[in-house]
Amino acid sequence: MQARLERVEDYLVQGSHNMPFNIERTTASLPSADNGQLESDPSDPDLAEVSGDVTQDVLEAVPQSHTNTLDTESPMQSATLMLPTANEVFTKWFQSYHPWFPILHQGSFQGLPAFESPDQELVYKAVTAVVIFDQADSLPWHQARASDLRDQVLLQGLATSSLQSVQALLILSSHFYARGQLTGFWNVLAICKRLLAHPNLQRHGVSPPCTYTSRARMTHRHVMSSSIVQEEARRAFWMVEMLDAISTLGLPHSMPYSPSPFGASLPCLESQWSSTPTVIERSDSEPRYASGFALCIMLSVEELKVVREFLGRSYDLDKLDQRLDWQSEAQRLDERLTNWREEFVAAVFQLINYETGHLPRGEMESFFTLTNCILNEAIIVLLQQMAPMPKGIETTFEHWAFATTRCTYACENLTAKTQPDVVTDVYTTQLDRLAAKVLRLHELHDPSSRVMIAISGVPGSGKTTLATAIAAKLQSAQPTENFVTMIPMDGFHLYRSQLAAMPNPAEAIHRRGAAFTFDSERFHRLVQALREPVTNATPQIFAPSFDHAVKDPVEDDICVPKEARIIVFEGLYLSLDREPWRSAASLMDELWFLNIDRELSRARLIERHVASGIVPDRAAAEHRVSSTDMLNADDIIQNRLHAHEYIEF
Repeated sequence: MQARLERVEDYLVQGSHNMPFNIERTTASLPSADNGQLESDPSDPDLAEVSGDVTQDVLEAVPQSHTNTLDTESPMQSATLMLPTANEVFTKWFQSYHPWFPILHQGSFQGLPAFESPDQELVYKAVTAVVIFDQADSLPWHQARASDLRDQVLLQGLATSSLQSVQALLILSSHFYARGQLTGFWNVLAICKRLLAHPNLQRHGVSPPCTYTSRARMTHRHVMSSSIVQEEARRAFWMVEMLDAISTLGLPHSMPYSPSPFGASLPCLESQWSSTPTVIERSDSEPRYASGFALCIMLSVEELKVVREFLGRSYDLDKLDQRLDWQSEAQRLDERLTNWREEFVAAVFQLINYETGHLPRGEMESFFTLTNCILNEAIIVLLQQMAPMPKGIETTFEHWAFATTRCTYACENLTAKTQPDVVTDVYTTQLDRLAAKVLRLHELHDPSSRVMIAISGVPGSGKTTLATAIAAKLQSAQPTENFVTMIPMDGFHLYRSQLAAMPNPAEAIHRRGAAFTFDSERFHRLVQALREPVTNATPQIFAPSFDHAVKDPVEDDICVPKEARIIVFEGLYLSLDREPWRSAASLMDELWFLNIDRELSRARLIERHVASGIVPDRAAAEHRVSSTDMLNADDIIQNRLHAHEYIEF
């Protein structure tokens, strides 16, 4: 494979003087994309430039539908066949594929009266091939035509050093991967990597400048609002890196893997990318992670790097000392992944609040789901060596209970995330009723006031799940962006330094999560500020979030814009009959309390603590639940204010 790629690179470098690089689109005289016809032209000069030996050598591992894909005698090649129009194809792409593969700019490909360049037509061919391949009811000649288009893209993509050729090849890579043709997928992905490193592309600024830092952070820098092409290039670059990292996770550690990239700024906010006109710029008020795509990139490329490095080390698990070392390091990495999961959950909530109009499915958005699945896969890959083996595979050491528990949890979570998004009639009915009630309250309110809902319950009752769902449903019912904001109570935890300064610091730290370990006065002040009438002079109001990686609040991390008219709070003590919680509750429009069976919540918490790795085993988890969570639950139940809604699912 390396030898093949070197031959391709040599060819590209030698031929770079006559390879077009169309970074600025100029109108070309081409057939209309709307007439539904696409002529196969074996005399295409771009195709003629490709060396037959090089092309065949690179693509010989890719399954082909015909041995000679450019046979000029074939009636299939010479006939003009009716295909879906460009608008039909791209409408299908942006509806069904783009949420999972957001590398194209919608405004640049939809509604065009004609292709603006041969490279843009190449992207159309790739999209058309993928769409036709995925249609189970397509006719045989459609499939043959799709194979022809696929082969044209593969050949023509090698002949040019343009961004569009990378995009077209990337689109085809998804086809190979979906069909399980991993050799073809990896070959195409490797070609995309080399094309992105080509001097022509780097000279024109396609390879993004370095603004990348470790631990999933993005430095804020201004990006020219007119640089749609640069954003497309940035997305192509990161998609290649992400796909490479995901597809090789779990392969034998002798296989080479891509190191952490030299650095590039992450993709922009989806609201900016889909806006008309498109204006791309960074601001200090936007979330730390601009999109689910950015979160998935950081997990795949940066966080999973340490898992790869660990799996690449040599351990003899038959030897006790080395097995103990392996377990210690594996558990440390598992804890790191758990911390990242908590940080990911917090980032998802922040994004849902900030980009509500562009995330109608809330936490079930495509890249949120994909990131969850990759995270679970990483846990399985990391620990499966010491989990129970199937019958017929013998080991000379006993399996590790921690590995068994974590792999089981990851499998169950993975299954839950990949099942169809179906909810019970009871849940749907409750959610619809509650959303309708809040919207009715908004209609009855003075336009200058906000509707504020406080959702509380014992630990493990499902507060966050309900708050996220109701916020998404309310936002989807309104055309106004930032109409709903969700504020978790976690940001009002006292800092660890404050707990350490208490008279009994050991107890304070152990009981973190109890009512006295929150800054209740500060929470009350926030509610008071949000209760004030909204005027033209009303500023943005900020609330803290909680960083599970550092286990402390993050100041001013949640923005409540002036446009927000519904605020959804969620937390343990929002209906606690104790000052100042009582005063804060009195300012709410409604208090909702989640009822749950005590033993069910206890079981959930035990599983959560074991799965997160904060305790070594189930016995320790049971002790933690009894000595902290259940004490908090008792306090909540025994000192509860009257609620407007008692909810049970």
